[in-house]
Amino acid sequence: MTSFMIALATFTSALVSAGLTITRYATQVMFAVVVTFSFGIAGNSLNDYFDREVDRINHPERPIPSGKVTPRQALNLSVTMFCVSILMAFFLGLSAGFESSTIVLTAFALQVVYEMKFKHFKFVGNVVIGLQTALAIIFGATVVKNIIPVVILAAAAFLSIVGREMVKDIADLKGDFDRLTLPMTIGTRKASVVAAFLIILAVIISPLPCYPLRVFGVEYLLPIVVADTLFIYSMPMIFRSPKYAQRVLKISMIIAIIGFIVGGIFR
Repeated sequence: MTSFMIALATFTSALVSAGLTITRYATQVMFAVVVTFSFGIAGNSLNDYFDREVDRINHPERPIPSGKVTPRQALNLSVTMFCVSILMAFFLGLSAGFESSTIVLTAFALQVVYEMKFKHFKFVGNVVIGLQTALAIIFGATVVKNIIPVVILAAAAFLSIVGREMVKDIADLKGDFDRLTLPMTIGTRKASVVAAFLIILAVIISPLPCYPLRVFGVEYLLPIVVADTLFIYSMPMIFRSPKYAQRVLKISMIIAIIGFIVGGIFR
């Protein structure tokens, strides 16, 4: 699901930046979507490999603790998909410009450093994951050579993803025995306040592409209002039931992406 959402975010950013002229860049956009989808699979597999002991407590249903795959298989899949992603990014750079390849290599470096070091200082890790999502959005825009329209989209994604990652840390507090997360450092209530603050910032900036920037028309507002309503609904749930809040936030993000797709189509 995460890989699909990353790929969808890349396609959405290309659509937002190019509008209906996206058909001129059909091949490049297709390559970009495959790059981010492959990267998402690789990142998830690497995360499963490094988190296999923690997941025995927090997420026993995941592939390694459930016995569906071995740690070696997960690592091999990760290496293979990273190679596919980086190789395709190189070929994409030949036609779309090597800014796109640089973004993929930067995201790869962030992923490896996150797994090896930043994961154990989870607030930094939350920011790294948010940056990777923002980079996926900027990546899609570089393919069609127009970054400006997606700046707000990237910022809103960064804020909401960092907030959601903090909510995940609150929900996984018991199993995070090998790292220093924000809830461990300042307590679950204060961490919930920080997460809610970031999410509300994402809600505040979400109308900007329509008013006052006028990147999108009013068609954009209907799905964004629905998404923002769910974002706001999730905020008290962070304090009461962080696992439930996670699910609501994921649905909110999907609806927000739909809003940006609608905005891109009716530009």
